[in-house]
Order: sequence, then C-alpha cells, then structure tokens
Amino acid sequence: MGSHFGSIHVRSVDQGAIVAVLEDLVRNTSMQFLVAPPRNAWVWIYPSMYGQDTSESAALAAALADPVLHLIVHDSDVFAYEFRRGGELLDEYSSKPDYFEPASDERWQATAGKPQVLAAIVGAEIAPRIASVLKRSSEGSLFDAEARIKQLADLLGIANADTSYEYLLENEGGIKRLKGWTSVPDARALARKRQAEERAQWKELRRTGRVLLEPRARIRVDVREVHDADAAMADGKPRRRDARPRELGPSRLDEAPVGHARETQCRERQHQALVPAQRLAVAPHREPHEQRDRAPEHDAHEDDEQQDADPVAGRHHVRAPSVMASRSLAYVGSRP
Repeated sequence: MGSHFGSIHVRSVDQGAIVAVLEDLVRNTSMQFLVAPPRNAWVWIYPSMYGQDTSESAALAAALADPVLHLIVHDSDVFAYEFRRGGELLDEYSSKPDYFEPASDERWQATAGKPQVLAAIVGAEIAPRIASVLKRSSEGSLFDAEARIKQLADLLGIANADTSYEYLLENEGGIKRLKGWTSVPDARALARKRQAEERAQWKELRRTGRVLLEPRARIRVDVREVHDADAAMADGKPRRRDARPRELGPSRLDEAPVGHARETQCRERQHQALVPAQRLAVAPHREPHEQRDRAPEHDAHEDDEQQDADPVAGRHHVRAPSVMASRSLAYVGSRP
C-alpha cells in the first residue's frame, strides 16, 4: 500500500485571515486543519483525511482572493493538483485520469496541466521546467507520484508538500517542531466540545433510566500485567513473571482491583487490633499453595513438651505451637 497525502497552499502571508476562514468552514462539520506560519509567501494548510478532498480547497478559494493550490498524491501512484483564484478553477492536473474510472479524451486534455499558469505565480521563466514535471509517462516508476509532487513544490518555493495532517500528528511528516502552527478547530475548544457531548449523553441515559449513576472513579491498571496479557495472546502461551500469586503490599493497593484491595486492608486492620496474647492463637493468612508447600508439621503436644532452659535468668522458653513456630516465640514465666 502506498502513501496518501495532500496539502493546500495559499499564496499569502496573512495566516490570521486564513485561520478565520477555516474556522467558519469547520462549524458543524468534522473537518480539521493544521495551518503553518507563512514561508516564502506561502501558507501551508494540511486538512484531515489525508487531504484527499478537493472540495475543502474550493470552499477556501471561494472565500479568499489569493491563489490557492491543492496538491494531492493518492496511493503513491497518482499525482494531481487543482489551482484556483477567487473561487474559479484555473488549472488542474492528474497523472492518471483513468485511475478510478475510464476517462474520455476531453478529460485527458482538461487534466493535462497548464505550466504557464503555475509559472505566473513565481516567474514565467520556470514554465519549461514545470512542463517537464507534468509530462505524463505510460510506464511510471515506483513512487513516481511522490517524486513529481516534490519537484513541482520545489519549483514553486513550497516546502513539506509530501506530508499530511495524520502524518504530522504521528511525527512522521519530517517536521520535528510545529512552533507557530495553528490547529483548526482549536484543540482545547475541541476537547471541551467532546466533554460537553459526553455529559449530555450521560444525562440522557440517566433521564431515560438506562443508567443510574455516571462512572466517575477510574481503577488504575498495572501496565505490566497488560503487557504480559498481550504477549500471551501473541504467542498463545501463558506468560507470567512469577508463578506465585502476586502479594499486594501497601504500595500496590491502588493498582489492585477494588474488592481485593479492600479485603486486604480489612484483614490487616483486624490482625493489628488483636492483643499480643491473642495474636499467637490466630494463624496468619496463607495462600493455598503455601499450605501445600509447607513441610509436614509435628503434633502440637510434642512441641509443647520441648523446652529450652535459660541458665542466666533461671527461666524457661516454651516453643509456640508449630503453626506459629516459624513466625514468633511466646515468652512465659518461670516454671513452678
């Protein structure tokens, strides 16, 4: 699949006037534009949808007295342009008029291009060079359309004609900094408009009884878990960083599901509320795999009989029941 891009170029230095016209055009439509500051007496405009719709440049030319040139490349195979002044179509060109449908001889002649019309913009002496660029060939080389649009743009003093609105947003247009560029409509105004539309939709859903509450809280998702899930789906094999269930500490509570985090917090608070003597009788929470992996336990009465004497203090220590032997030791007084 080849490249698609198109751009509109106005022979003017008044960027503000062009932006004002575009703002009127985008009302009640989904059209979007990126407008560059003037350079070489040209203002570059990049329409959305890869700039393939010439009706946008026709509407712009009808509202301006300045020359308007719309350059288009379709699928890296077709190079075309339309040149207007004051809303009137003065020249048009297509390297393959029959690309989409059969074309008559009149259509081939009408889209052959007029080099002298374009040359009049910057200087009549470049007309022969423009004619060589517009010369059609029955066997075009690969990406011939992309090379020819760049050659014509260079002759007219236009830069960055081989990119589009979408490529610029994805940082693939070869332009690293968009300082001084204007977005139409304004990006902040567009965000506010979308938020207002979402609020109106939720309001309508609540009014009709299809929803009761508007979701406001958002649960944070562990990006690493999502990455592991995507990798597992890609190769068809389960992939986990650790075979054991993930323990949720205080720093990970906000990343856990709401119900799991709340249960963990309640269990920790209940255990902290117990008096020290009662803590020995309560076994800590163990995961099922931990209970399976534990070594066989001795009988509780055998552990109670094992005592170690303290020769210094004359006291004795008694081992706690085996279920807590690995966690703590209980201190008791002297034997009678």
